[in-house]
Amino acid sequence: MADLQLHRIRAIAVSVGSLAEKLMLAEVGISVMEARVLQTLRAFPASTATEVAGRILLTTVQVGRSVARLKKLGLLKVEPHALDGRALHLELTAAGEIAHAAAVNVTAAVQAWTIRDLSREEWIQLDLLLNKLVESSQYGERDIRSLQTVVSEKQTSAKRAAKKTPAAAAAGG
Repeated sequence: MADLQLHRIRAIAVSVGSLAEKLMLAEVGISVMEARVLQTLRAFPASTATEVAGRILLTTVQVGRSVARLKKLGLLKVEPHALDGRALHLELTAAGEIAHAAAVNVTAAVQAWTIRDLSREEWIQLDLLLNKLVESSQYGERDIRSLQTVVSEKQTSAKRAAKKTPAAAAAGG
């Protein structure tokens, strides 16, 4: 089977993700997921865990685990929501701000390392293509139904061709 672009993209993501995870743990002492939580709270102070989860496409359970660890490390402070006593506002502490800055540096270093063999023109092309892919890959139910129709039609055509092939071979041979 041909090495599909999708598989190559996934392989790159896994490799770069592994590099980022190891470097983030070694240099900052937190995971990439925890760094994403810090980054989101830096951009959107006083968010709730649910709001953070929605912004970075993680579950509230994943964010909750990260928040618990970040709080234990002294990188986050948690305060009750003024209107909803069940909700909690999350904010970076001074140590959290320092950890966020370090995480940004690690992320920049990993990105620079990943693209080190690309020329400036190739990097610009890659950036444009990635932006285009991100914009065009926000799939919904309509896309799933359309793709199911295409796949079903191809499978039906392949079955018809397979049925004709043995008959054609028998008639010709």
